[in-house]
Amino acid sequence: MDKFKEQLAKLNPRERMFLAVGFVGIIVIIMGFGVSKINMSIRSQSAQIEEYSKALEMINTQQRSYLALKAAKEELRRKLENSDSKMVNELTSMASDLDINLDVTPKEPRNLNDTPEIQEQEIELTIKATDYDKFLRLLIKIHGLDSTVFMRRLTIRRTSNNSSATTTVNVTMVLVAYRTDRSEKGDKKS
Repeated sequence: MDKFKEQLAKLNPRERMFLAVGFVGIIVIIMGFGVSKINMSIRSQSAQIEEYSKALEMINTQQRSYLALKAAKEELRRKLENSDSKMVNELTSMASDLDINLDVTPKEPRNLNDTPEIQEQEIELTIKATDYDKFLRLLIKIHGLDSTVFMRRLTIRRTSNNSSATTTVNVTMVLVAYRTDRSEKGDKKS
């Protein structure tokens, strides 16, 4: 340190000034470089925070739709549970209310390819010699059921002649209902 002071004392004032300015310039450049690196790091972290915020917002949005779909799936599962026996009971009850002689024959359920825990079950309805108007009222009641049911096939044969005041018909109808699979693999929930 003493040697540095001796060398500094030997310099004339002008050289000392250049040396001081050079030293200050080097310090300013080093500090500017450091501030620049810190600023770039802050910008990079801000960009990452922005990306993470967008990702979290997307996850939040997706979570809401996921929860809505999950609730809809659970609602469907609840509706489909024992729906075939409920359906048979409801159909029988509706037919007896309308004084229709109805034979209900549930077929063996089949698994759906795209949703293995849900089964499709055909229910065959046979109505013999009933008034056409009563049959139409039964159809309207079937349409108003709170179950997932579709008509796959409908065959109507007229049994009365044209001179009769009322038209009687024989009807064979196949309805398709959906239910949850009751086997061991269907008991597992995803």
